[in-house]
Amino acid sequence: MELQKTLSQIKELEYKGLKKLIQGITYVKEQGVPTFKAFVQRVAHTLHNMGGAEFAKVKTLCQEHIHFNFKHFVGTTATAAVVFALTFTVTGFSRVKVDTTVLAKSSATTAYNKEAVTVNYGDDSAILDMVKDIVAEDNETVYGVKPISVEDTKSTYEIGNYIVNINKPQARELTATQIEVKVEPKDIYTTNLKGIEVVSSKDEDVKNTNVARTFTFDVDMVDTQAPTIALSNTHVDILDTADFDPKAYVARVYDNYDQTVNYTVTGDIETTDEGLYIDGDYTFTFTATDAHGNKSEAQLVATVTEDEEAAEARLEAERQEAIANGDYARASSIPQTAPSYAGGSAIAAAALAQLGVYQDCTALATNALAAVGIYFHGWPAEYMSLGTIVSASEAQPGDLIYYADGGVGMAHIAVYIGNGQAVHGGYKGSTVIASAYMGSGPVFIRVR
Repeated sequence: MELQKTLSQIKELEYKGLKKLIQGITYVKEQGVPTFKAFVQRVAHTLHNMGGAEFAKVKTLCQEHIHFNFKHFVGTTATAAVVFALTFTVTGFSRVKVDTTVLAKSSATTAYNKEAVTVNYGDDSAILDMVKDIVAEDNETVYGVKPISVEDTKSTYEIGNYIVNINKPQARELTATQIEVKVEPKDIYTTNLKGIEVVSSKDEDVKNTNVARTFTFDVDMVDTQAPTIALSNTHVDILDTADFDPKAYVARVYDNYDQTVNYTVTGDIETTDEGLYIDGDYTFTFTATDAHGNKSEAQLVATVTEDEEAAEARLEAERQEAIANGDYARASSIPQTAPSYAGGSAIAAAALAQLGVYQDCTALATNALAAVGIYFHGWPAEYMSLGTIVSASEAQPGDLIYYADGGVGMAHIAVYIGNGQAVHGGYKGSTVIASAYMGSGPVFIRVR
């Protein structure tokens, strides 16, 4: 192999200090003469600033590794460095001791452990623990592991200043096997830089930490990891009128080895005779077990509350049924779950409680208002001063209704109870339920 052709290009190396200088001498990248000149300039500058002891050590290392005039290498100016770069580039390559067999291969593969290490299938943590020990041997601070890509057969991680590639067996088998792991500096990984070993009688003096190294780990693959049960929610609120299915909240059930596994769910919600859920908290437990007996559980809590709109509609239907049957006592006892304003339910109930009483319309209104602490008596039109006018579509039980003409040529006041009906006093002398729409038409008043 022609060394001048092989080493005709050199990657610019950004290293500082003695250790980095040694690595720069040991490893080169094919990037051309101009780049190498810049590299040599930096080397010369570094050597110029070294102390006597460090300078002597570098000189010894250079003379052991490379045959050239060292005095010619160490210039005190950039010009001297450029002259050296040109001289070394043109004539010096033929005098570099390089084992040409090294140039044709990457790094050797090293068997790391003699006794197999237990590795859970799909879990790289045991392998990464061993890689951390390798990185620590290079006096590197071991930072947290950062995943770059994680797949079934190959994963890549970042640990400190190193990139770790883990090649896993293609076959999905739980057995003793070997895993190949490549450890390389980030500079090599990101720029595809390849190290070139320079032959030395003291190879131990120059530790080639800047090459990609490959290790084989003997492992015993097992499956001790339980399946994963992922829920979209762990707590949900539902109405008592809902149709609840806890399985709808299962996002995924997955096992590292079996991949897809079945699951069961236990738990139930109590219901009324009418089929409504009873308010309260209910826990549902999901259980998944893989082929090797590893089991996991997850829980979902469902909180049941009353559907207020549905409850109000039910009560209103019951109230109207009682009125239709003439059971006014029952109608007046049914509460309103969602009154439109404070006291609305009490006013309507108080009006219903007066059914059958012989009194005029103003007495009915006055007695109904007294139920909420409003004490007022006057002519029908004067009750309009107690609140604000609302539209017929907004009218709610407990609103007062004013009529300029109640149908007999006189003003009239009544109490609205919903569903187009009102309690009227003085209607043929008695207090009765009749349509809210009579005479001149209703004007609804929301009492404040």
